[in-house]
Amino acid sequence: MPTHKGVTCNLYIDGSRATEHHIVTEDDTCTAWVVPEEGKSYHLDINAFGTGTPQHRVEFWADGQCLESYDLRHSTIRRVDKAIVERTANGNIITSPLTFGKLKVAEDDVELMETRAEVIGEIGSMKLSIWRCKFVRYPRANPGKYTASRVEPMRVVKEQLLKGQPVSHCTQFGTRTTNPAGGPSRWAYNRTYIDPKDKPLATFVFNYASKALLQAQGYMPRTPSPELMEDGLEDMTHEDLMKEVMRLREENTNTKRQIKQEKNSQAIRRIGKRTTHIDLTVDDD
Repeated sequence: MPTHKGVTCNLYIDGSRATEHHIVTEDDTCTAWVVPEEGKSYHLDINAFGTGTPQHRVEFWADGQCLESYDLRHSTIRRVDKAIVERTANGNIITSPLTFGKLKVAEDDVELMETRAEVIGEIGSMKLSIWRCKFVRYPRANPGKYTASRVEPMRVVKEQLLKGQPVSHCTQFGTRTTNPAGGPSRWAYNRTYIDPKDKPLATFVFNYASKALLQAQGYMPRTPSPELMEDGLEDMTHEDLMKEVMRLREENTNTKRQIKQEKNSQAIRRIGKRTTHIDLTVDDD
């Protein structure tokens, strides 16, 4: 992503920077489209060196859920590479690495079906927002209490609820790691937002879907014909050009048919008492 409002934010998949397509900057938001890799971990690196203040608040959302939030009191650099999936009543924090997985879609109702509208509407999208803040430290009167919480993983989604959304992947959680609670701190912090809470200084959005879906939506260029690249337009006769146009039209029709198959793939069909997972998706390059 380009530096925006003094902040840079980049996505890395399996340690390599993701290729961003169709980058759009509007007001305080930068948006890009990327191709996920099934089973691969991902992380984001953020650097708020140019905001004019050393203290910030950061929130990271994926598929409609807030997976992590930070107060940056002493550094402008942060890596977001895990989700806090659970906080226990005794203060333990359980984290998991962030990974891409294929979205499971069913034509009919199944057990453990995804019903959260705020999640279904944001499948295939991750968002990182940052605010400028000021923090004031004060002595804690008492150690306080821990509040238990849990992030639910993505479940099977009924195809009808997707309403034609061009989605193919979702964020999944890797191996869980338990981080024991530390001792109660003698200090707490008051946070004052410089930017309005409902209007972050900057937001970076990464929408992700298969290569075929991004190409179908026009966010990625289609792969040029090898014959066309080799011969060159200037060397082709009118008759050859018309043949090439017809060939590309036929190829486009086949691609659209393939996209339709992908949207209807990963369907879970019940056969007797047995559930069969059907995956007709095309492997990404």
